[in-house]
Amino acid sequence: MSPRIKLSTRYGLNTAALVALAVGIVAIIWVLSYRHNWRKDFTADKRHSLSEQTLNVLHDLKDEIRVTAFLRKGTPAYDEIKNLFGLYEYESRNLAVELIDPDLTPSLANEAEIRRYGIPVAFFDGKTGRETITTFDEEQITNALIKVSRGESKNVYFLTGHGEPSLDDTGENGLSIVNKLLEDKNYKPEELLLMRAEKVPDDCKVLVVAGPQTDIIQPELAAIEQHIKEGGRSLFLVDPEAAPALKGFLENYGLVLGDDIVIDRMSRLFGGNDLTPVLTTYSSVHPITKNFNVASFFVVARSVSTQEKPGVRTSWLAKTGEGSWAESDLDALRQGSASFDAGKDSPGPVTLAAAVELDQPEQPGEESDDSEKGALVVFGDSDFVTNARVNLSGNSDLFMNAVNWLAKEETLIAIRPKETAFSPVILTPTDAKLLFLLPVIVLPGAILLAGIYVSVRRNRHP
Repeated sequence: MSPRIKLSTRYGLNTAALVALAVGIVAIIWVLSYRHNWRKDFTADKRHSLSEQTLNVLHDLKDEIRVTAFLRKGTPAYDEIKNLFGLYEYESRNLAVELIDPDLTPSLANEAEIRRYGIPVAFFDGKTGRETITTFDEEQITNALIKVSRGESKNVYFLTGHGEPSLDDTGENGLSIVNKLLEDKNYKPEELLLMRAEKVPDDCKVLVVAGPQTDIIQPELAAIEQHIKEGGRSLFLVDPEAAPALKGFLENYGLVLGDDIVIDRMSRLFGGNDLTPVLTTYSSVHPITKNFNVASFFVVARSVSTQEKPGVRTSWLAKTGEGSWAESDLDALRQGSASFDAGKDSPGPVTLAAAVELDQPEQPGEESDDSEKGALVVFGDSDFVTNARVNLSGNSDLFMNAVNWLAKEETLIAIRPKETAFSPVILTPTDAKLLFLLPVIVLPGAILLAGIYVSVRRNRHP
């Protein structure tokens, strides 16, 4: 064998070895990536990531849920919906999604009673039955998962008879949006006329006292107290100067409603007025607000402070900023001449929400059982959950987190799925020129000049 052949053979063997090594490395990387799939969302608003609440729901799935979605391939929505369901499947092995084109499989579409092929529809089948959606966004998908995975709905009763806003009222001051929010999370909201019922129903998971305008009579307070003693959970939203009997009632549990109105200059930065306090500081230890980082806006609110009481554990939940205070001279406030008085008013931050849990059994000799402990949450305002304001910033999430905690549905405590933000790319005239010149003229021109240079060099030095 000649030296030239030996050399060529050696080069061939080296090349084959390098190719084999490269293939082996690629194969190893593929296996590792398949077994340990890793994703990172670099978008500013995390539009390619699921919300904390959705992740909690997916990680809490115990039984398999099958999703059958009928949508036509080739439509603008197909890839978007497919990618969204892919994010869900990636987070839970108990979720199986099948996408079916009704044009390609009309027999399955007929079996599912799909009549209008142009409208996407998905069926969620779980242990509690079936849910159907025709709107494919994260919130609708997650709500369907909650309903088919959580079993029987939990009853949430709203006290009535004292001028409270109605669940059916679709006006600015009604609670129809709150009603829908609760239904979407598998709750069953109902109104309760306690002065007629005489006791809180046994199936009540959360009793909500939202914005009473007249006082609550003693027999009603006694029924609520008995409900809490028996392990019941209650949510109070009390406006300034409203329902004075509630003040003494809540003090028995270490919750003090201030005889004041909170003034917050910071709200002007958000287009509000001084009577629209902004909640920006939240407890980092209580489950309701532990991971809460969104501003909430109250309207004409009173302070809520805590005091030590035997047998209860109190926690503050949300406060205003440094530039606020609790104004105690309400007459001066009505006349438009209120100002901070260091001797009478409480400086900010001002607490506007607090929670309490009964810390010991009511009867001597009984063992403490967390599942049977009564609990209360108090907000110093009810307007923030009305239709006109509940969707403002973090208002709805703060309210729903309180309900979820009281209902012992802590998996649902989180900020709800976000809406996709519109983020246009705005180019200045200079940016637009550069965007045209670089890819269209500069880069192709550089490649052309390099080619001409190499060609000339070769012709001069053959």
